[in-house]
Amino acid sequence: MTFTPEQVLAAHKANVETLFGLTAKAFEGVEKLVELNLQVAKTTLSEACLLYTSDAADDLLCVDLGGRRIIQKKNRNKCKTT
Repeated sequence: MTFTPEQVLAAHKANVETLFGLTAKAFEGVEKLVELNLQVAKTTLSEACLLYTSDAADDLLCVDLGGRRIIQKKNRNKCKTT
C-alpha cells in the first residue's frame, strides 16, 4: 500500500494537531494544579497570620515572634518566656 504525498502530509498534520491539543490540555491541568496550590498556601498563611495576631492581641504585654518572646523592660515579671 502506497500513500501519496498529500496523504502523508494530511496524516502528519493531523498528528501535529493532536499533539498540540494534548499539550494544551496538559498545560491547563498544570495551571489548575498550581492555582489550587497557591490558594492553599494563601489560605494557610492568612490563617497563620490571624492566629499570630490574635495571640499577640491576647497577650498585650508581650509579642510572640516565632516561639520567642520580646519582653518589655518595665513588665519583665509579667511576661512568660517560652
